[in-house]
Amino acid sequence: MFRIASLTPPQSPVSKPLSDGQGLSLPMPFAQSPLKRRKVEDKTSKTAQRLFENSPSKSSSLSPRVPLRTSSSSASSASSLSAMPSSFLIAPQFFSRGQSMQIERKTAPPAPVKRRTTSSVTTHNGYTLTHFTVPSVIRDYHLTKLAEDGKAQYKTAWRVPTESPPLVDGKSNNEILVLTFKENVKNYNARSTYEHMDSSIKQYREVLQNFGQDRCVTIYNTNTAIEDGYFVVEKIERSLEDVLKELTGEFRSFERIEQLNQSLNESQQKAISILGQIKGFYDLSIQYGIDTDIHAGNFRVKVVDGNYRIILTDFRESIEEGDLVVNKRTELRDLKKALSGLFSEEFIDEFFADTIRSFGVKQAEEEIDDDELVFQM
Repeated sequence: MFRIASLTPPQSPVSKPLSDGQGLSLPMPFAQSPLKRRKVEDKTSKTAQRLFENSPSKSSSLSPRVPLRTSSSSASSASSLSAMPSSFLIAPQFFSRGQSMQIERKTAPPAPVKRRTTSSVTTHNGYTLTHFTVPSVIRDYHLTKLAEDGKAQYKTAWRVPTESPPLVDGKSNNEILVLTFKENVKNYNARSTYEHMDSSIKQYREVLQNFGQDRCVTIYNTNTAIEDGYFVVEKIERSLEDVLKELTGEFRSFERIEQLNQSLNESQQKAISILGQIKGFYDLSIQYGIDTDIHAGNFRVKVVDGNYRIILTDFRESIEEGDLVVNKRTELRDLKKALSGLFSEEFIDEFFADTIRSFGVKQAEEEIDDDELVFQM
């Protein structure tokens, strides 16, 4: 195989061959000195064509054809050259004096993008993704999807028609709801959805044991939920968000904790009762180390003996060890926004003063536990 070396202006009209190992230099026309003008035939293209036609690579049908182009000042140009080996990555271009050589290089194709699989064919412990996202109960009981506000990330709620057979023994269909999992970036395959459901069940049992049955919604099929592919839960009509809207405007918002020493009307008493119950969820979560999901949208409200009772209705699908205090601080910040129509931030900070201090104590305990673990390792 021949190698083309860089060309430099020769001292004579025709360039001289280089020594062995330096490659070949092709004849090139250059302007002559005004003191010595002589007509020189431009043999550049002819020589180059003959040179490459005699190349061994010309006989290979697998090698790409690389065109040889000359500048516009050349008298004639070759239409194409014979094929070069595929390892020859540079296509040369010849230019007259004053022009630069441009090199065309081959570039590697972009690497393929790896995409997360969402195939419902993939199974985990014998269950497919559709077992959780489109369980047969939807079809068999003619379920009707409830309107969504766009906040629910994991699950979809369904109403069971009263004319359908009872889904839970001893309960009317209008007293229950069915919750199925959404197929999305969080529930993207059978394994992830299985783990989310399993996590919710474990936290539900922890809350039930430590907070009490009267503080959390009833899940009727806890023992068979994974096998069923859905949750059957107690239906609680009123949401906490609706109750907060009803109370907003009933009285001037609480600004300072000293206002609790004053006479309170019925609406103010209800608001303080709600705030106290929510605070209780924070305190119990820290006390028992349970990372409950305390957001306004995760609570419903029952009326018991004329009083509001706050019920936790959602249990974390994904729990990371060490996130308890971080999550509680974030949730409290979000809670202040949800309650801003009834309480100022300063009032909530004072009302939650001992709870906030418990955050710091719990965080210090977790850091000590982490240090001891590192020491033992």
